[in-house]
Amino acid sequence: SPKQAQSTSVYMNEVESEEFHIKSTVTSNETLSYQKPLLTTESLIAVAVRNLDPQNKNGASFWKIVAFISLHFPYFDVNFETCKQLVKKAYGQNPHDEKEPTGSFRIKPAVVQRLYADISPVLKKDKLEIEKSMLHPKFLDIMVERFLEGEKYKHPKQQNMPPYNLRQLALLAFVALKNPINVEQIVVYLLFLFPGFSAHQDIFRKKFVSEISKQKEI
Repeated sequence: SPKQAQSTSVYMNEVESEEFHIKSTVTSNETLSYQKPLLTTESLIAVAVRNLDPQNKNGASFWKIVAFISLHFPYFDVNFETCKQLVKKAYGQNPHDEKEPTGSFRIKPAVVQRLYADISPVLKKDKLEIEKSMLHPKFLDIMVERFLEGEKYKHPKQQNMPPYNLRQLALLAFVALKNPINVEQIVVYLLFLFPGFSAHQDIFRKKFVSEISKQKEI
């Protein structure tokens, strides 16, 4: 199996987390330009599905995959329709069909190593360029580690409760993400920032729709 880098350095501590949000707030009026990631569509979708469903139980829905890719790789946020078309094609659907794919996309554990063999050379050769294409470069190592380990992946902070209530988490995400398109992008972001948020994501979605999205700050 491929050798994995030590992961302890990729986890953000509380100071780094706060610094990231402060920086996001300060640069909220700046227009940043992100390049298209140097990863194939198959690789992007495989990484997305493995991160969204590490237990390989339910797979990942069309909108969750689109949210993951467009959140972590802002090129696809700007080119949102292109992102949707890529995922539709992976579902075996005409990418220009207005109908949204149904069902969940799953990655067979047996093909993970093959997919990693395709991704690995690009990570070694162009890792810096891939990081430049990401909203937060520090998430790349965690993303790859989750992809490789799947259900065996354990984040050292996954039992930690987020230090904010649900409304505060939503506001924090809106500040950092500037203009999130949907609640799934917010959920994907918060899951990477606060691993302990995983246990609260379903209630967050419900509360976001019923209460948080209707508040004047939003």
